[in-house]
Amino acid sequence: MKLAYRLLDASGMRKLVCLLPLLWSTSAWAISRHEKNIKVESVKESGKVVGFKIKVILQSSNFDVATVGIGRTSVREDIKKTGWNPTAMRALVEKEDPKYVRLKFPAQKGLGDQIPREVQYEVRYGVNNDLTPGEEVDVYSAWRGANDTKNQHFYGVFTGGGHESTSIKLPTE
Repeated sequence: MKLAYRLLDASGMRKLVCLLPLLWSTSAWAISRHEKNIKVESVKESGKVVGFKIKVILQSSNFDVATVGIGRTSVREDIKKTGWNPTAMRALVEKEDPKYVRLKFPAQKGLGDQIPREVQYEVRYGVNNDLTPGEEVDVYSAWRGANDTKNQHFYGVFTGGGHESTSIKLPTE
């Protein structure tokens, strides 16, 4: 910070604006998110696919709690046809609208800043969900602070502004 102060003294306020992104370069593009390399494998019983396991890596940049969920890809695509509308997608997740939200996993708490956490969930087709083998679905994450009552950030529900939608195909074999 002393370097920034000296540069500010020597160069004036205008340079500080240009320098600030460099001061936080480790987190300048950091955004609370889940990694795109989502791993999905089938769960079988007696040789028949009955569900799937999903592994997701969560990466927090400033939130303590994340919830991973499965969303309906067709809803995202319908909204996308009318133009990039992150507000509409956020609202669907925030309100847990059943038009989009298909399944919500338990919240992951105590996430550390810039410390990745791998989480794994097992899902049985048709048990407390309407998921079926072969479907393409969205994987999203909703983020909040430890004392927040509602989510403040969503990732995976749209592409643009540093976000990327993340979809997977549910296993059939």
